[in-house]
Amino acid sequence: MKKKIPIGARRSVFLAEIKFFEAHDNYTMAHFTSGEKLLVATTLKKIQVRCSTQPNSLFRASRKVLLNLQYATYMPNSESFKIKETKEFIKISRRRQPHNPLRVQVHTVAQLG
Repeated sequence: MKKKIPIGARRSVFLAEIKFFEAHDNYTMAHFTSGEKLLVATTLKKIQVRCSTQPNSLFRASRKVLLNLQYATYMPNSESFKIKETKEFIKISRRRQPHNPLRVQVHTVAQLG
């Protein structure tokens, strides 16, 4: 069973409710699937540690963004993710590109085909 993750502001959420987290200094903006946004006084790193109980569901695309892979589509030509059901694109930082789990899948399929 999936459990709620404390994100701050006395609020706990299911990971399935979050599209991505965005860092703002020592604060984090949580972007919900409902379109709601919530600014919490918790760092992105602390949220990433709290979410580590559910592995392979989040990807740190850059120093500023923590993506929920359930709501992101990988765009290999631009090395970015498109957030599903929106027009938002999140660029993957150069140093994080080798760690992208979806990039590995795309290259493996290309090599097999």
